[in-house]
Amino acid sequence: MLVCLAATAMRIPSQGQATKVTVGKDLFLRVDGQPFFVIAFSPGPPPGLKTPDGRDGWTVMRAAGLTALRSGRWSGPWTREDDAYVQAQLDAAAKAGLRVIINLRHLPRVPPGNEKAAAHLWAVIKRFREHPALLAWKSQDEPEWGKATIEPLVEGYRIIKETDPNHPVHINQAPRGTITSLRRYSPAYDITGCDIYPVSIPPGLHSDLPNKNLSVVGDYTERMIKVDRGRKPVWMVLQVTWSGATPPRRPRIFPTLRQERYMTYQAIINGAKGLYFFNMFGNLEPKDQPYGWNWTFWRKVMKPLLAEIGWKSELHPVLLAPVSKRKVKMSGADDVEFLCKEHDGSLYLLAAKRESRAAKVRFSGVPDGQVAVLFEKRSLRSRDNAFSDRFEPNDVHIYRMKLPTRL
Repeated sequence: MLVCLAATAMRIPSQGQATKVTVGKDLFLRVDGQPFFVIAFSPGPPPGLKTPDGRDGWTVMRAAGLTALRSGRWSGPWTREDDAYVQAQLDAAAKAGLRVIINLRHLPRVPPGNEKAAAHLWAVIKRFREHPALLAWKSQDEPEWGKATIEPLVEGYRIIKETDPNHPVHINQAPRGTITSLRRYSPAYDITGCDIYPVSIPPGLHSDLPNKNLSVVGDYTERMIKVDRGRKPVWMVLQVTWSGATPPRRPRIFPTLRQERYMTYQAIINGAKGLYFFNMFGNLEPKDQPYGWNWTFWRKVMKPLLAEIGWKSELHPVLLAPVSKRKVKMSGADDVEFLCKEHDGSLYLLAAKRESRAAKVRFSGVPDGQVAVLFEKRSLRSRDNAFSDRFEPNDVHIYRMKLPTRL
């Protein structure tokens, strides 16, 4: 049943058949009516990407659990080269079974009355709007930090939605600004989000909050949810690498699997409805440079992480499931964040601890019986509707409990 649901959500229509993507009441995407959780690389790979052993890189990543990617170049005016590149990425994605968020860069910045800018945006949207791999449009990146004027972005949003009402618009913000300053951009998107890359030497160079630890990811997720008062989805952009972790300016450093896993689950627990992983082609070590892709990070971090949350995993449909109405309580520490979901007759409890010292934590209000600790090859026992477990700093534990059968 789990595999069947995941396969349905990942189905790619035949070439030429456009999709309809909406935002559900639960703030997850619906692709032709099927729930969809965005797990994407930003930016996505070049169309002909190969693994070190010669396999098709796109197929390998999709098979591991990836669901989407962000297409397009970094910067500069949109040219015919962009048309060709995005077309090739869309075609490669459709072949592999992936969805695409097209990065429009500055195209959506249309000053009211500027017919040339409006016509250019309209032409690009019209060109790609019916491609079967299209998932969403990405408007200008980090507009608040870049002090982008709001009215042109709102005008661009209007043109996109009039030209293509079947795909949402996403705007990503920098880890800067305030809830009030960020909220001004709300009329220009359907989906918001934020990038935050806390792994650096010294730690936390990317954050403008007092918290410089990994757990700042949850702080920014919470802030972005407040921007739209919980009414629009939040997609968080998590670190593979960035300029603050790149030689010669800074020491080369990448998140470990433990760090990436914590940031991923903390974002989800705090309400993220989608995740990007940023810059798999930058800051490459010499052995990865011939491939133009960080296959070392893929092998050490992304592949095992996708085995937990990717579209083929047991947990993936749980991420899309409703939040449980059970009144689960936690005691023993004041920095363990958790989320309860119900799926297929089981209660799933996702829990992640911030950076304070280790603690024994008790969860109450759960079903009695065996408590499977997913991905850890161990189990616990719930008695009197409670169980306890130990959490080290930045630990993540995922629990599964069978719900009582309703008569």
